[in-house]
Amino acid sequence: MARRFSLSARMTTIAAILLCLLGAIAIHEVWTLHRQVAQERHTLAQSLVEAIRNQIEYFHTLEIIGDLSRAEAQRQALQVIQAARFSDGNYLWVHDLDGNVLAHPLNPELVEQSRQGSLSPEMSALLERFNKAISIKDSATVSYMWPSPRGGEPTAKVSYLIHFEPWNWVIGSGVYLGDINQETRSRAWLLLGSLAVIAVLAIGVTLRLALGITRPLKQVTAAMAAVAAGDLDHPLPPVERNDEVGDLSRAMAIFCQQQRAARAIQLAHQEQQRLTNTVFNTIAEGVIVTDASGVIKAVNPSFTQLTGYQPEEAIGQTPRLFASGRHDREFYRQMWDSLLRDGQWSGEIWNKTKEGRVFPEWLSIRAIHDDNQQISEYVAAFSDITQRKQQEERVQWFADHDSLTGLINRRAFDRDLPELVRNALNNHLRVAFLFIDLDRFKDINDTHGHLIGDRLLQAVAQRLRHSVRDGDLVARMGGDEFVIVLSPIHDRMAVYRLADALITKLAEPLHIEHTTLLPSASIGVLLVPDHAKSVDEALRLADQALYRAKNQGRNQWATLDGKGTVPAQAIKDDNPRSEAEG
Repeated sequence: MARRFSLSARMTTIAAILLCLLGAIAIHEVWTLHRQVAQERHTLAQSLVEAIRNQIEYFHTLEIIGDLSRAEAQRQALQVIQAARFSDGNYLWVHDLDGNVLAHPLNPELVEQSRQGSLSPEMSALLERFNKAISIKDSATVSYMWPSPRGGEPTAKVSYLIHFEPWNWVIGSGVYLGDINQETRSRAWLLLGSLAVIAVLAIGVTLRLALGITRPLKQVTAAMAAVAAGDLDHPLPPVERNDEVGDLSRAMAIFCQQQRAARAIQLAHQEQQRLTNTVFNTIAEGVIVTDASGVIKAVNPSFTQLTGYQPEEAIGQTPRLFASGRHDREFYRQMWDSLLRDGQWSGEIWNKTKEGRVFPEWLSIRAIHDDNQQISEYVAAFSDITQRKQQEERVQWFADHDSLTGLINRRAFDRDLPELVRNALNNHLRVAFLFIDLDRFKDINDTHGHLIGDRLLQAVAQRLRHSVRDGDLVARMGGDEFVIVLSPIHDRMAVYRLADALITKLAEPLHIEHTTLLPSASIGVLLVPDHAKSVDEALRLADQALYRAKNQGRNQWATLDGKGTVPAQAIKDDNPRSEAEG
């Protein structure tokens, strides 16, 4: 891993580099300053020597034109030289090629010593060195050690020499290197002080800039670390700055806002997913998820409870695993047509459990589409409606049957009769109507009470039901009125024998609650299409035949033909039910 190099460390490094650069600049400037001061001193010495030479040239000119003798011209020139001085103890002198000091403003005693021939050996050697240097060319520079005018040990000195040939004089001026160094130090301290001020200001500005950058960056970094750790509500640094740091803070604020929104969406999605999983796992309906080709991908616990199949037994299979065989191909074709056309299908279907039990279920299937609007899955939810079907059947049974006798009631009779008659006529078969009414039932009710009357009605209903075939229709029309519809009929005489048998059967004594009843009944018989061509006509004429039987004295049956009245027949048979079955 690369070593971490923080921004503050980088700024400190930059400040250190800046200090080093300033130090290098200071060294270079001091060195340059030293050269400059030395050059200035040398130039000043040369200028002074040149100026004195010009003065001597002046007096030499006066000598040439005769205004002054040589001796007088030299005397006046030496006076001018003796008076010449410049700052910091520097001076000039004049000596001749014979080694005599002619003028020395700073040490006039050297002039006297020269006249007396008592110059020191060092001085004489130095003059001889000067003369040797000047003999090569008219001007020269000589470096040597010589005591400073301010006293002390000999110090380095540089002198500039010019040979004035007409008089064989040598004019010289010197510069002490110590003076140059001192002036250099004075200027250097001033320069270094300025550079120090600049460095301090630069470092201060750099540090301030660094703190102005690193401090908010640290705040942003801390905020980003907190956000990365999941704390999206961590306080963010102020965003009032109008620089890159401010841009970064604003971007961070926008990012946090987006992350909070994304987190809210994610939490909502997770909650929705949790609710979906809860519903999926706890819903009472079985749920099946298949892919687009119908292969099962997932099932819920209720699926296992309803079908007996474990998830691993169903996943990878198709719903054909549950087929009961009760539905034909046309049923499934219509189901798939609806799914592909409408994206959904709902309806009742019979399926089979793992144990083989066939049961009715209410099934709802919905197609799920992907982003390209292509079907990706099918989701089916189903429930076992066996109890509901049974309840519906019970409700329907009570709706269609008389609660006292268990026979179908008038509502169901009126609903089913037209279809029954239509089917018989379409197959060129007869239908027989037997309208039955108990004789003097009101008297029985009034005499023995409604309880006995109800028990009588129940007994009559049982006798009627046992007297006909399973497919024949027996209904209580209300009160003590009953109707039997026989279909199909192949022999009309069998109907008459059944009517006669019913008269006999219904007249048998009946023992109820320690009471013996001797009931009887009147029956109106009518055949379709022999006597009527429509249901309504058959009902009307059968009712007329019933009243004919009543009017003829009760406890008998009667019929009508197409033209009018047909006398009652008393046709006996030992097994009238078998006859009616034709």
